[in-house]
Amino acid sequence: MAIATSASGISAPAIPPSEIASRTLKKITWRLIPFLGFIYLIAYIDRQNVSYAKLQMVDDLGLSEYAYGLGASLFFIGYFLFEVPSNIFLQRVGARVWFTRIMVSWGIVTIALAFTKTQVIFYILRFLLGACEAGFFPGVLFVLTLWFPFSRRAKMVGSFMLFSALANAVGAPIGGMLLDLDGAFGLRGWEWVFIVTGIPAVVMGFVTFFYLDDRPEDCRFLTAEGKAWLHDTLAAEDRSMGKTDHGNPLAALLDGRVQLMCLYYIAFPLAAYGLSYWLPTIVKGFGVSNTVNGWINVIPWLIVAAALWIVPSMASASGKQTPYIVVPALFGAACLLLSVYVPGNVAKFAFLCGASGGHLRGATGALESAIEFSDRRFCRSRACRDQLGRQSRRLHRAEHRAVDQGSDRQQHRTDVVPGHLSHHRRSHDIPSSEPDPSQASQHGHRGAGNNLIFS
Repeated sequence: MAIATSASGISAPAIPPSEIASRTLKKITWRLIPFLGFIYLIAYIDRQNVSYAKLQMVDDLGLSEYAYGLGASLFFIGYFLFEVPSNIFLQRVGARVWFTRIMVSWGIVTIALAFTKTQVIFYILRFLLGACEAGFFPGVLFVLTLWFPFSRRAKMVGSFMLFSALANAVGAPIGGMLLDLDGAFGLRGWEWVFIVTGIPAVVMGFVTFFYLDDRPEDCRFLTAEGKAWLHDTLAAEDRSMGKTDHGNPLAALLDGRVQLMCLYYIAFPLAAYGLSYWLPTIVKGFGVSNTVNGWINVIPWLIVAAALWIVPSMASASGKQTPYIVVPALFGAACLLLSVYVPGNVAKFAFLCGASGGHLRGATGALESAIEFSDRRFCRSRACRDQLGRQSRRLHRAEHRAVDQGSDRQQHRTDVVPGHLSHHRRSHDIPSSEPDPSQASQHGHRGAGNNLIFS
């Protein structure tokens, strides 16, 4: 066992590297994923709240179904135009400041939607909402590359995406109940929807400024040993993949594989947002109240949450990703088509629930694949890719060994500098990857260019 000597001269066993890895990843996961997921939940509610406000707003503003659809879609035009510039600024000023700006601005615009008086103002505010929120989702993907090794990123993206399903499940009954506040304090129900759902974004924006850390080296919740392990692990991955920094982060858009992923990913949100924006209107046709409408709309998103939890576990157990993306996507497409032709409200709603689960799982799987691809795209040889795979497997084995390392651990001793962590490594532990000082600047800042386009 490695022995570390403190400044007081008292000897104590050094923490094994595998245990440092396990503790570090657990701390990061519990610190970041629930917080970022909760923010994403708020963002998703603020995107979708218009689907409930519509049930009253279209009559008050004299909007046609076409005008509503155009206004809803303008959100994505603003998001598309400002997404990449937003992430370039995120890399320069840091996630803490930029996420605060994003959340406060989108919260203010959401509240402003409550005071919409004309169709043109509705269009402008929906565009501004997309422009303000632009970059948040791909920004989170970039942040995850700063905190998690390659082997953990796809799983963390899946956990983060689970909150989108929870957002719809939570937002549905809230939207329905807020509509039934119609007339309270002289406000219409749809105005209450925008006000109540916009305020949490502003509040959480300020919370983010004080809670979120830009990079691992800046945080206080990790130990010095944990920071060193994470830095060495990420630096070793960067070197093994031969990553390079691009002067122009838009260069990734020229990669044919990136363009192909963009093409097939278009279909997933097209179906998913079509469902989320119009499902309350469909359920209203069942002749139910606003509150009941909201509770009924919880059902498909609970199915989505189950799909996002169960299917990735099946994919992980099988070791294959593609079938668990393609099959749910085809199932969702079939359900969406059948919902148009089957008779009866119950049957239609059942197929819409199936379509929700299939399309959202397909979208999440596609994003997980995109994350893996973006991390591997600069790995220039098969040997490089094999080395990265071996590192990932060693990390998993090391985390499992951390649970019961005691009786079977070989006893080793080493001399260390007082007050510093021993750099002794056993042959079957995670290898130490000390960065070359000449490469410190190259690997100290991980570029955002490879994670800008997947939203």
